[in-house]
Amino acid sequence: MQLVITGTSSGIGHGLAEEFLARGDQVWGMSRRAAVELARNDRYRHLQLDLTDYEEVSRRVPDFLAGVSRFDLVILNAGVLGQIRWMSEVDVEEMKRGMEINVWANKVLLDLLFEQGKDVRQVVGMSTKASLRS
Repeated sequence: MQLVITGTSSGIGHGLAEEFLARGDQVWGMSRRAAVELARNDRYRHLQLDLTDYEEVSRRVPDFLAGVSRFDLVILNAGVLGQIRWMSEVDVEEMKRGMEINVWANKVLLDLLFEQGKDVRQVVGMSTKASLRS
């Protein structure tokens, strides 16, 4: 399989990349920080960038994914949760930041994949910490 996984520098994204690589799959990972351990695997390609920098995403992702016409799976894992509080206690700027990475960055990336003519078979959207309670 050929996969794109966001948020591969740590957490669930890192673990998923490790698992798919162990199965012999080809993984294209994206995250703000380097994924040093994963980069040792020749079936792993990494692009270090902030997915909320839409201009940078539009400029760099097409070259990163050049030559690949089909992805069996795209896992949109990069995200932020912040503290779980009543909405009335959350600053609007904090909410905007969460929406920026959890929603709009995913839309920009998916739009770009489709604009580039990539055949994407399945998309999974998730958040690493959404199941945790404080």
